[in-house]
Amino acid sequence: MAAKWQQDSFFYADTGRVDDDFNAVLLSGRIVYDITENWDIGVLGSTFRGQDGANQYAFGMEVGRLLRQNLWLSVGYNATGFRGDDDLTGYEYTQQGAFIRLRFKFDEDLFRREDARYRDPVR
Repeated sequence: MAAKWQQDSFFYADTGRVDDDFNAVLLSGRIVYDITENWDIGVLGSTFRGQDGANQYAFGMEVGRLLRQNLWLSVGYNATGFRGDDDLTGYEYTQQGAFIRLRFKFDEDLFRREDARYRDPVR
């Protein structure tokens, strides 16, 4: 979920002060199902609600593969999509068409390489 409220005031020498505002909310979600330890599939959806009742939607699917411990590569396709506000959609895939996603999980055990489970790249 992301939200943006923006108010601007401009002053022009010939017309004087002009006020403008913008507000929007982005809701996105993914549901992922692990087929095996190394493969998953997922569906994703987003809605972008702007001011004055403007609504846009994106729906798609993706397939992912575990490349190494904590490193996933996914490819997907959005059947419907939109181009949202750049401040809200930095990491979301909302445009219609194909996309590639590379994910890496960072956690408190990242640098504990003496543990045997981190020496085996795919478990």
